[in-house]
Amino acid sequence: MKKGATYYAFSGANTALTEVTTPIPTLHDGEILVNISYTTFCGRDLHTYCGLRNKPCPTILGHEIVGTIAEISAKHSGLDVLPVCTFRV
Repeated sequence: MKKGATYYAFSGANTALTEVTTPIPTLHDGEILVNISYTTFCGRDLHTYCGLRNKPCPTILGHEIVGTIAEISAKHSGLDVLPVCTFRV
C-alpha cells in the first residue's frame, strides 16, 4: 500500500521550506515512481532561495536526484526496480 509523499516546498526568498504531504497518485502507462533519498541544490537554487532569481511559488528546489525506483507502470520497458538510481530534471 502506498503512503503519502512528503516534500519540502519553497514559498519565498529567505523563508523556511514548508513540509507538504500529498497522496501518491496511481501511475499511468510509461510512468515510474521514485522514492527520493537525496537531492542537491545548485547555484541557481541558492540564488532563488536568496531572492536573486524569480521563481513561481510554491515550488520544489533541487534537480539532481538520487533515489530508488519503487514502482514501474504497465507498458513501460527497459527498467527494473533497482536499489539506486540517479537522474536530473
